[in-house]
Amino acid sequence: MAFEKNLDFLLRVTEQVVRSLPTCCSSSPARPARASLERAVAKRGLTNNVRFVGYLERRTELPACYCAADAFVFASKTETQGLVLLEAMALGVPVVGLAEMGRRTCCRKARAAASLRTMSQVLPRC
Repeated sequence: MAFEKNLDFLLRVTEQVVRSLPTCCSSSPARPARASLERAVAKRGLTNNVRFVGYLERRTELPACYCAADAFVFASKTETQGLVLLEAMALGVPVVGLAEMGRRTCCRKARAAASLRTMSQVLPRC
């Protein structure tokens, strides 16, 4: 997980969601921003809600991780193609992503996807 993936925003969203759904859990691959993210998670009191899963084997572990989710939330503003969105949708996982770059196209006609123009549509209080 790299810094440009808008991870602070995801942590703010998780922080808000946990207030209503205390069992909410999000997971993230670990590198290269892991140390910084772990500190941010601890500072926000989200250690019981955020898991750093590290590398997942693509044929079995990764699809299982997608399928274990109620939704796939993607906040990066720099991703051009968003292949992970397509992977999630192919497995029937609902997708939420900011309407930036390639996500506008890939989420536009998908029935199980939401493409949001601004972060305030997701989290008005941030």
